[in-house]
Amino acid sequence: MGGENKKNEPEFQMKLEPDEKVAFKGKPNETVAVKVTNTTKTRQCFKVKTSSNDMFRLRPPLGFVAPNETATISITFLAKETPPNGHYVVFYHIPCKDDDKKPRSVWTPSATPEGVRRVVADFVKEDTPAAADKKKDAPSPAEPKDAKDAPAKDAKDTPAKDAKDAPAKDGEAKDAPAKDAKDAPAKDAEKDAPAKEAEGKDAKDAPAKDEKKEGDEAEKDKEKE
Repeated sequence: MGGENKKNEPEFQMKLEPDEKVAFKGKPNETVAVKVTNTTKTRQCFKVKTSSNDMFRLRPPLGFVAPNETATISITFLAKETPPNGHYVVFYHIPCKDDDKKPRSVWTPSATPEGVRRVVADFVKEDTPAAADKKKDAPSPAEPKDAKDAPAKDAKDTPAKDAKDAPAKDGEAKDAPAKDAKDAPAKDAEKDAPAKEAEGKDAKDAPAKDEKKEGDEAEKDKEKE
């Protein structure tokens, strides 16, 4: 759990969250919060230090925390590149009076902390800015190139060819019925004309033949009388 204290350092009496490691993703100006809860019965004054003042910034580095209260400490990573492992953050606390106003007045050169806790600074290397830039600048695979060309080829050639041929075929289909419609009535009219003339001839001649026959029969009957 976290970093190990030195032999002469007392055990930390308060509660830290997180208490094992402070995790960074290696991004510049990334800030991680650590909460300090006073689980003792007296007011405490805390102090925070890091393994590198150039790499980390603490806000606040000193402060007071009353019993059962929680203070939040912001730790900001300042470096542009992910450092090697081995860095840590150290938390100290010491009892203080209720009327103490300035944390620095409590942490005199002769002050002895009541508790010390080292927490490892952990860095996730795969999420570093360098890895992100490398992934961003990586060349595109062959698939996007094919995907870009394929639609253009299909859209340009295939529809145009189909659109050109289809109407011509449709036009032929459109003209064929007109040709048949024009010729068919003429043939039917020629076919029906003789029949109509025959019917008219029969209808005209039939009454004349019947009347002549009746006249001959009447004369024969008269002669008999």
